[in-house]
Amino acid sequence: MNAMKSDNKDKTVYISSPLSFLNLLFCGCKSQRIRPGDGKKRRPGRPWLSFFKTILAEFWGNSGDAYKHRRWLLISLTLLVMTATGWITVFKSSEHKAMNLMEQGKCRECLAYVENVLRENPRNKNLCKIETEAIVKDILHHGWAQQLKHGHFSEARKFLEDMTKQNSDLPERLKTVRLLNWIAEIEEYFFERSPGTPIVIFQDEIRTESLLTQWDREKNDIRCLLNQIGKENTELPPDRIYRCLERLQAQKRLYSGVIQDFKTTIDKMLDTDRPSALMLTINEFKRKFPAIGGLEALNEDLANYMRLREKINSEQWPEDPGVPDNLCFQTEPFVARVDTLLSTRKELRHARSTFRNNKNHTISLAKLRLSSESSKENN
Repeated sequence: MNAMKSDNKDKTVYISSPLSFLNLLFCGCKSQRIRPGDGKKRRPGRPWLSFFKTILAEFWGNSGDAYKHRRWLLISLTLLVMTATGWITVFKSSEHKAMNLMEQGKCRECLAYVENVLRENPRNKNLCKIETEAIVKDILHHGWAQQLKHGHFSEARKFLEDMTKQNSDLPERLKTVRLLNWIAEIEEYFFERSPGTPIVIFQDEIRTESLLTQWDREKNDIRCLLNQIGKENTELPPDRIYRCLERLQAQKRLYSGVIQDFKTTIDKMLDTDRPSALMLTINEFKRKFPAIGGLEALNEDLANYMRLREKINSEQWPEDPGVPDNLCFQTEPFVARVDTLLSTRKELRHARSTFRNNKNHTISLAKLRLSSESSKENN
């Protein structure tokens, strides 16, 4: 349709496109001529200039909206500057430098650097964590885990002792070394034991209690340390330590109460001066609990205690070829009883002091006889 006449026959509206026709219908443009191309959107000649003018009007005008826009612009710029400053600070911070040294394998240099920084700022927790990681890396790098794996526990302990001396005034490092000692002890305990090895009374339960007490007190730190060791070294898998820990806990549940009751029985029988009846009690306990060993040493201590008591209570010290001169005591209750027995005679105080200082808890009957005779001569 090229043309359309309106009510006024003198005017004619020309339609050159569908858009012009729609404008005519809905906008009521009856009195003007729609030229070709009027329905198309025109581009401004200089878009960047229009944008710049709009920005100036929005932010530097005198209206209330312009004031709000200026305020938000200032806040945004401030946040941007603060963020950039923060990233620069982190990048150049002491933590970043220490991490770089550790990642490069320079653990000793990292530890020296961290030590200097922590002397000025000991509350820097991030640096303390880096210090722990660095000292563990350094210890593992020197073959400590391999020593445990091959059963060289003396060398492993000696290495940790040297680390303790070198870092005696650095609490975080001493804490890490203490936890590593716990790992070494539990490794050594089960390295020496096969699955069928009996528990040695007066030894194993004390060692077990010590290890489990430290675990209960520092379990979170030990877990973190084991996780780091697992990432750094495959010679000491954390799963092996956890299995040993479970065996210790099961061992305590099964035998701790039984052993404690048996110790109480021994003390009661010695208090009531019935050492001869104690032998029957020991044999009965051995029959009931074959998984608990060390009872032979208890029987030997009982026999030596009865000999020693007989000699001390007698007025004379006759030489008996059937009785060994040196009596050794291996178990806790009899060591305490011998100490008490020696304290009952004034002339044996020197022997008591020697017995206390002797790690093997050995006492010589010949020296006791000489001490007694010398005391009588002086009187």
